[in-house]
Amino acid sequence: MNSAYKNNVLRLLSPQSIERLHLHAMELPADFVLQTPGEEIQHIYFIESGLGSMATLFNDGHRVEAGIFGYESVISVSAFMGTRRPLNEISMELAGYGYRSTLKVAEKEYRLFDRFHELCLRYVQAQLMQATQTGACNATHTVEQRMARCLLLCRDRIDSDIIHLTHETLALTLGTRRTSVTLAAGVLQDLGLIDYSRGKIELLDPAGLERAACECYLVLRQHLHKYHEVETGFAV
Repeated sequence: MNSAYKNNVLRLLSPQSIERLHLHAMELPADFVLQTPGEEIQHIYFIESGLGSMATLFNDGHRVEAGIFGYESVISVSAFMGTRRPLNEISMELAGYGYRSTLKVAEKEYRLFDRFHELCLRYVQAQLMQATQTGACNATHTVEQRMARCLLLCRDRIDSDIIHLTHETLALTLGTRRTSVTLAAGVLQDLGLIDYSRGKIELLDPAGLERAACECYLVLRQHLHKYHEVETGFAV
């Protein structure tokens, strides 16, 4: 295990594999776009800190989130499987830093069918599960339940009880209106679970928030923890 990295893929690679990836360290500011719909993928990203988001964009400007990413991620990994021009946008919701490798170099490492290949496939499986569970959740559960789920998943990835998200960002994340987010945040705040002001959310009672969340939070958390148990490191 490579203790020089926090990213769950990089820290499980051999020094030789890391060297072959020719990693470039970089800052990842909020709103930085890692993948643009319709544009050819040029780089693979490994987030060390911060929070990324994958969203589907519509012609009227509407945006619905399909998944979030933290230090467990390999961004744009679908390029290894033939998706050169993606349909979804991936951008940073919370600033952080990480590494990138050119697609040409990373794909060469992937084609060795060694540890990097295995970890990428396991990550894709985990993200497919997240996307399907999130889609079902958005169609079934209340805004309060979904907000609790979202905040807990963010907390797991940034290791902090303080999350900087605006009403607008939360509305886009949950696929709902800002007024609905305001009402849901008010409910969670009245219950003493969060404190929310000016884009800053403090989780006052994570255990209580977990009880307020829908079943999807535990489903996602338990599923992704299985990867840690088999030494892949994909625990949220």
